[in-house]
Amino acid sequence: MGKIKEFSITLSPQQTVYYPSQHVAGYVTIDLKEPMKMRGIVIELYGEGYCYWLTRQNKTYIRYETNEPYVSLQQVLCGDMSQTFQAPAGEQIFQFSFVLPASLPSSFESKLGRIRYHLSARVDNDHKVDCPITVNDIIDTNNPNYLQPVAGNAHADVGFLFLKAGSVDMTASIDRKCYAPGEAILITCDVKNQTNRDMGNVQATLFQIVQFNARTQHTQQPQSKQEMKEVARVAGPGIPRGENFQWVNQPFVIPALPPTTSNSTLINISYQLKIVVSIPFSPKNCEYTFPVVLGTVPLRQTADIPPV
Repeated sequence: MGKIKEFSITLSPQQTVYYPSQHVAGYVTIDLKEPMKMRGIVIELYGEGYCYWLTRQNKTYIRYETNEPYVSLQQVLCGDMSQTFQAPAGEQIFQFSFVLPASLPSSFESKLGRIRYHLSARVDNDHKVDCPITVNDIIDTNNPNYLQPVAGNAHADVGFLFLKAGSVDMTASIDRKCYAPGEAILITCDVKNQTNRDMGNVQATLFQIVQFNARTQHTQQPQSKQEMKEVARVAGPGIPRGENFQWVNQPFVIPALPPTTSNSTLINISYQLKIVVSIPFSPKNCEYTFPVVLGTVPLRQTADIPPV
């Protein structure tokens, strides 16, 4: 870096996650081996969403690529960025502070798209240093709208053509609608195997569904892609013919996952918990799906979430 011995960004206090309306503060350190001419030092807080993929159509590829800015804040720490001055040799420290907007989508990374936030400091346009930060939207599981249990039921006839084997009936419920990572969904499930066949096991599976939205660069033609993947599973035993099976408040622990995201036009993240009774040799199982919201503030404020 020539005359620059050190050029760095330090967050103070150090945080792993930031939330909307919080301060992002710290200092920029520059250590010069000898005096250096410059126009100034600037720091910027920037966040954006980005989606990109190629779609093959006939023998050509169509490029879909879109970005969406969420925050762009800048502070001049030294100089005025217009006139050149000579900075002295040695170490200098410049403090900065930004306030995040009140509404921001959570950080997210994927092959098809991402939501990123970072601090970027530069000397003129020649020397630059970056410091990525993680931002999570505030989704409070203590919201009364999330606290009611949710229940449902499912029915499946078992057999082929005129060879009826009976039916499988399931009633299921979860204790609430929203959870934070590390918390447990409490599943209650009652399955009646009213057939002359042994059924497979009962499985509860959590799926993450991500929808990406982008446009072509020239015609602005929109296209969406969706990715659905299993992120956690709990399984019970098989159900013998004519017998019943029960889960009563069976814990299903939520792994570390990004929260539900709905305030970005490019990337939407949702979750669903599917409870399935596997029916052997049948194209259709007995199943029920619960939409689940993943939040960032655990129930009863058990995490140290800073006030906003």
